[in-house]
Amino acid sequence: MSALRSPGADRRRRTHSEAGQSLVELAMVLPILLVLLIGILEFGRAWNVRQVATHSAREGARLAILATSEEEDVRASIEANLRRAGLDPERGEITISGMEDDFGSPVTVGVRYPFTFTYLGPILAFLDADDGDEPPGTVILEGQIAMLHE
Repeated sequence: MSALRSPGADRRRRTHSEAGQSLVELAMVLPILLVLLIGILEFGRAWNVRQVATHSAREGARLAILATSEEEDVRASIEANLRRAGLDPERGEITISGMEDDFGSPVTVGVRYPFTFTYLGPILAFLDADDGDEPPGTVILEGQIAMLHE
């Protein structure tokens, strides 16, 4: 009887039985790949916020080192940079030190901004101790620049 079977029958039977195995493998690997993709997107957003904080601090420091600048002008410049990037300046913390010092002394401008991981927040909340001030899964990103008075 085996001589009457076509050679492709065994191959079809093997392929059909392996379809279930492929589906199980996909079901096991797909969640891992999705979490990895979401993680890449979330960390990319966090990196962007950190870059905006650093850029805003740099722009503020450039203005702060000038002899004619006022602290209110520096703050307004930093807040405008944050707004242009789509961030709420009210959530950030701006620190300016050394503006009153003499020529050649350093001026330090810092911008701290909280970033909440939207999708990875619950996962990161398990890894991080709750500090009580921010929602779970929130990190503080900071950009700080020091320049010399001109």
